[in-house]
Amino acid sequence: MRLGLWITSILIATSNLVGCADANNKCGNKVLALWPSASGEYTFQEVILSTLSDPYSLSGGAAKIYYESMIGGNGFSGQVAQPRYTRSGDLCVPMDAASSMAVSVYAQFERIMQFENRNGTLDMLTWPRRVGLDIHVRSTEGMTHNNAHYFGQGDSIAVLPYNLEGVPLGLNPGIMAHEHFHGHFQRQVISVTNAQLAPAFDVESLFYSSFAPAQVSAKPTVEDVDRADLNTARGLNAFVLRAWNEGLADLYGAIYSGNPRFFDESLPALKNARALTSKIAPFMSAYGLQFNARKIVDPKNLVAISYDQGAYLARLMFAVANSGAETPEKFLVHVMRRLKDIPPAIVP
Repeated sequence: MRLGLWITSILIATSNLVGCADANNKCGNKVLALWPSASGEYTFQEVILSTLSDPYSLSGGAAKIYYESMIGGNGFSGQVAQPRYTRSGDLCVPMDAASSMAVSVYAQFERIMQFENRNGTLDMLTWPRRVGLDIHVRSTEGMTHNNAHYFGQGDSIAVLPYNLEGVPLGLNPGIMAHEHFHGHFQRQVISVTNAQLAPAFDVESLFYSSFAPAQVSAKPTVEDVDRADLNTARGLNAFVLRAWNEGLADLYGAIYSGNPRFFDESLPALKNARALTSKIAPFMSAYGLQFNARKIVDPKNLVAISYDQGAYLARLMFAVANSGAETPEKFLVHVMRRLKDIPPAIVP
C-alpha cells in the first residue's frame, strides 16, 4: 500500500481526533476500516467492532487507543481517541486520516484478542491493551520516526509517526502483533526477574539512556544490554534475554499475520535482516560474544548484535513451527506457556 491510498474523497487531512456527533444521527459499531485482504492488499472494508460499545470513543474490551498523547511511567495521559465519522446507513465512515488509522488499529487489537482467546492465552495479559498513535518520542538524536516501542512500566505500545512510502506501522498486523508479544515477555519474564533481582539495582537506572525520562517509561534492567558486563553471567543473560524478546516477538508476529516477511511492506530497510524465511545462521557463543564485545565502542552496536541473534532464533523457531508436527499456532502456544520457566532458570 502506498500513501496515495489515503487521498480519497472520504479522508480530509486533519490532526484533530476529537469530534462530536448528533446524538440522533450516530452510527453503530460497523466501521469502514483499512484492512488487508487475503492477498495482503489494503482496502477499505466494513468491519464490526464487537468489543466496542461506542465507536466515538476508542476504549473497549480489546484496547484503549490514544492519539498524539504524552507518555509517562503509567502509560498515556489524556483522553482516548475520539474519531470523527460521517454516517452512511448504519456504517461509520471515518472523516479523516487520523480517525481512519485509529479505528483500524483498534480493529487490529480486537483481532489479536480473538487470536489469543482461540488459542487459550488470553488470560496471560491484562485487557484492554493500551496503544498510542503518532506518539512523539525524543531521543538524544532528536524526534524519532518509523518505529514502534513497547514500554514495560506502563504496559503500553507507542507507534511513532510514519513518513515512509509503505504500510503505516499501525496497519501492519505483524508489527502490531510483534509489539503486543513484548507484553507477554514483560509479564512472564522481565517483571518476574526484575522483582527477584530488585535489591541489585536502583530505580533511576531503569530509564532508557537514549530517551528523555520525562517522556517515556522505564526499561527493565534485566535485559539492558547497553550497560551489560559481558564478563558476568548477568551481563550475558541480558544479551540473551534481549535477543529472545525480539526473536520470539518476530515469531509471534509472523504466525499471527501469516506473513514471515511482515517487516517488508513497512520497514524495507529490515526486509533481509528480519525476514523469517532468510537463511538460518549459527548462534554466537559466549566466548565469541565476549571476544567481539571488546571491540565495540558504541553500546548500540551490542544491541544490534543482540537483535541479529534474535532474528536467527526467530528463523529457527519458525522453521520448527512449520515442520508439520503440529500447527504453527499450537507451536506458538507451547512457546508462550514456557516463558514462565525462564526466570527460575536464570535468577540463581
